[in-house]
Amino acid sequence: MAEVYDYVGAVQAIYEEQRRQLQQAQQRAEQLQRQKTALAVQELESRRPGYQREYDAGARQAYVAKRVAQRDLPQQLSALGLSGGMAETNAARLEMNYGNTLGELRGVLNQALAALERQIAATTGEGELALGQIGGEFEQKLGELYVDYQQRLESARQKQRAEELAAQAAAAKAASAKSSGGSKKKGSSSGKATASGKTATTGSGGETMQNQYNQNTVDQYQMYLNAMKLQKQLQGQGAKAYGVLGSAVKSGAINDKWRGIILGNLGLAN
Repeated sequence: MAEVYDYVGAVQAIYEEQRRQLQQAQQRAEQLQRQKTALAVQELESRRPGYQREYDAGARQAYVAKRVAQRDLPQQLSALGLSGGMAETNAARLEMNYGNTLGELRGVLNQALAALERQIAATTGEGELALGQIGGEFEQKLGELYVDYQQRLESARQKQRAEELAAQAAAAKAASAKSSGGSKKKGSSSGKATASGKTATTGSGGETMQNQYNQNTVDQYQMYLNAMKLQKQLQGQGAKAYGVLGSAVKSGAINDKWRGIILGNLGLAN
C-alpha cells in the first residue's frame, strides 16, 4: 500500500511549535515589564538621599544661625542696657527657635519620604497590574491557538483517513487485477456460457465482497474530495452554504455527515 503522509503528526508538531513561541514571547514581555518597573522604582529610590541632604543642609544652617545669634547676643543686650534675666530669656528663645526650625525641617523631610513611599507603592502596583494584563492577553492567544489547532487537527484526520482509504482501494484494485490476470493465464475461468453465447461471471462470495469494499472506498474518497471542494467554494459565503450543501446531499455528491462537518468548519450551525 502506498505510504500516506502523516497530516495529523504535522499539525500537532506545528501547534507545539506555535505554542512554544507564544510562551517564550510571554516570558520576554513579562521580563521587560519587570525591568521597566524595577527601573522606575530605582529612580524613585534615588531621590531619598537628596531629601536627607536637604534636611541636613537646613539643619546646619539653623545651627550656624543659632551660634551666631548666641555670639552676638551679649553685645546686643549690652547696647540696649539689658542684662541678667533678659539675657537668659533671649538665650532660651534662641534655643527654642532652633528647635522649632529643626522640627519644621524634619516635618518637610517626613512628608517628602511619605510621598516617595506612596509613589513607589503605586509604581509597583502598576507593574503588577501590567503583568496580569500580559498574562491575560497571552492566555487568550493560547486559547485561540488551541481552538484553531482542534479545527486543523480534525481536517487533517479527515484528509489522512481519506488518503488511507484511497490507498487501500488502490492496493485492493491492484491485487484484484493481478489475481484476475493470473486466472486468465491458467485458463480457469469460472464463467458459464449462456444461451446467447455470453459468459456470466459466477465469482466467489469473497471476491464479490472485496469488490464491493473497493467500490465503497472509492465512493468515500470521492465524497471527501467533493466535500473539500465545496468547503473551499463556500468560505465566507454565510447562509448561502445551507442551500448549496442541501443540493449536494440530494445529488449524492456528499452525505449528511459531510454536510455537518463542512458547516462546522465554516462556523455555521448544523
